[in-house]
Amino acid sequence: MIHEDMVGVMKRGSVIVDLAAANGGNCSATKKDEVYVTDNGVTCIGYTDINSRLASTSSTLYANNQMKWILSAGPTTTKTKGEFALDYEDIAVRGMMVMDKGAMTWPWTPPAPPPPPPKKEVVEIVKTEEDYKAEYMASAKTAGYMAASMVGVGVLSPNPAFSNMFSTFCLSGVIGYQVRMTSADLRPANGLP
Repeated sequence: MIHEDMVGVMKRGSVIVDLAAANGGNCSATKKDEVYVTDNGVTCIGYTDINSRLASTSSTLYANNQMKWILSAGPTTTKTKGEFALDYEDIAVRGMMVMDKGAMTWPWTPPAPPPPPPKKEVVEIVKTEEDYKAEYMASAKTAGYMAASMVGVGVLSPNPAFSNMFSTFCLSGVIGYQVRMTSADLRPANGLP
């Protein structure tokens, strides 16, 4: 199944575990009862007794899966100690049931998936003529007031260090305001953050 050219293009460090090594293997690089590393660094494990080597691992995994299923099927659904009640609404539990109280419950047909959400109407936004002059005038007034306040603070400041720190503070406020406005413009129209 896995030819030599396929192994040749695998990345260095790749590992192939051949479970059919006892019968010759599914990989051309498999060597019976050996761990073989190819020229390009692919490791091929060809143990014929892989089941006995992983007995405790496979038992632990199987027991863990069974315990999770039993806990999801019974006591955790009723919250009553000592009571075992199958949760017929749980898809995993219902799909594994074959018989229940003497009645055949398999094969089970899972419920139909929920319908897709209804499509929202797309509302086309009609652009209107805006008064650009008023917008620019308001912006110019705000900039003028800010410049006048900065000059006033500079005149009244007790030392140059205060002026430097205050101007840095004001600039960070302006940048924060612009970033907030830009992120508000980029926010999706569906109202998500």
